[in-house]
Amino acid sequence: MGPMKPRLLILGVDGADPHIIEKLRQQGAMPHLDALARQGCLCALPSTIPPTTFPAWTSFFTGTTPSVHGVTDFTVRRGYAVRFTGAGQRRTTTFLRHLSNCGSSVGAAWFPATYPPESVDGWQVSGWDSPVTDRGDASFVFPPPLHRELLSQFGRDHLQFNAIDEFADRPGWYEDAAAALVRRVHRRAQMAAWLLAHHPVDVAAFYFGETDTVAHHFFACHDPQSPRRPAQVSPTAAAAVENVYRAVDEALGLLQQTVSSDTAIIVVSDHGSSGNSDIVVHLNRFLAEEGLLQFKKSPSLLSRLPLSRALPARLIPGFARRRAFQLMGGLFPSLYESALRFSGIDFPNTSAFSEELPYAPAIWVNQLGRDPRGTVKFRDIPRIQQRIEDGASRWRHANGTPVIAAIHPRAALHDGPLAHRFPDFILQLSNVNGYQPVCLSSRGHPGPSLSRLSPDEYGGRKGCSMPGGHGPSGIFACSRADVAMPGSLHEATSIVCRLAGAPPMENGASPLSVPTTTGYTAREEQIVAARLRRLGYLED
Repeated sequence: MGPMKPRLLILGVDGADPHIIEKLRQQGAMPHLDALARQGCLCALPSTIPPTTFPAWTSFFTGTTPSVHGVTDFTVRRGYAVRFTGAGQRRTTTFLRHLSNCGSSVGAAWFPATYPPESVDGWQVSGWDSPVTDRGDASFVFPPPLHRELLSQFGRDHLQFNAIDEFADRPGWYEDAAAALVRRVHRRAQMAAWLLAHHPVDVAAFYFGETDTVAHHFFACHDPQSPRRPAQVSPTAAAAVENVYRAVDEALGLLQQTVSSDTAIIVVSDHGSSGNSDIVVHLNRFLAEEGLLQFKKSPSLLSRLPLSRALPARLIPGFARRRAFQLMGGLFPSLYESALRFSGIDFPNTSAFSEELPYAPAIWVNQLGRDPRGTVKFRDIPRIQQRIEDGASRWRHANGTPVIAAIHPRAALHDGPLAHRFPDFILQLSNVNGYQPVCLSSRGHPGPSLSRLSPDEYGGRKGCSMPGGHGPSGIFACSRADVAMPGSLHEATSIVCRLAGAPPMENGASPLSVPTTTGYTAREEQIVAARLRRLGYLED
């Protein structure tokens, strides 16, 4: 008798965008996904708000929204400081645990925000936020002996969470990176097929993050109309996005051959991908212009940090940049990141401020009684909101488009017991000629609230924003025609349970009854913070 085949196979394809997929399907470039969609269904799938990796994948794994499961970002704010976090903030059960409790064996590999791995009936390999290096132990693999098997079969490839050196700045980088991403898709597919054959489970889920990485770095090469398109684009760089998507489709084909014909298959992404503009938005400078924020008059700690934008990245050799990260972003990652976000703000004279995250523009009220040096009483928050909205109505791009398209009070979007982890106002920036402006740090200094990137910053590998960002909708595809298409990412979890033959999850009834997993230690924060910077989610 051959190995047991799964009842359900899930492919998580990070950042897979419905528009890119539709274009490639029309070209015949994704035959396996196209056949799956024709057999069953394929739809755009709204992500979380904002569409951020950790909250989105956690929503899929738990069947709940971020204000219920508690993973709202890569970091959590405490006063005027942040701590790096991952699954340690999760307060609800995953479908891995649920299915395991219901009698199904399960396996999942490489998904973000799944560290530490759960003790399930089956196996789990945590994702790129696992705080391990190439010399890492088995802490990110369950059961631990599986780590030794993977090492024996695939060498240290299974520890390589970074397919490319995302800080490199050298001739030929684009060509080498494009090829490396395709190679890793194929390598991960081989690992997935090996796991299915040698450690068969009822439900297996595998993550491919290369579609997200290639969009972040290569969107301007992929899109001829991008305002951040390089002056010279090689054919390899121009085709990088399509080639990675093709590779993922080939991975789907390989895994389809590995499982039985009656195995249900789901392909899902956490969000989409979109092109970024060369226009830069500095939210704290905007708030300062409106009299809602005051910068410190004396130089802030930020201006003295070794990786301040005051010292252009192109002037720092690669080895010196890595050493600086080891010293400042390594020994004190939370302190370093907190200083980047908050050290230049004069909080006793500030009513509202932003963390100025490039992937999630938002504003906090400096609330009396909640924040250490709060100035705004709770009853006065509507007045601050009105001032922000009045300022936003005047703040416009050169073509007359409002910089801020919408200001959403937290309660309008998030109503779960952990909604307070979100900022008070979540912003939607207006597209300019079809491209999303990027939110970057004011670095604790006054200056223009709108600026433009210089051509040598378009590529985003020097601590600037990436050419590609996150889109509001990912994709959901299923091989079964009788599946009702989900209306949001967290609703897809009920389909997973149904196809696995298990009852639906009931996380929403008692979200705080599930003990939290442990958070990162100081040493683990070093590794995760550096990895987030390499991925472009944090500035340097």
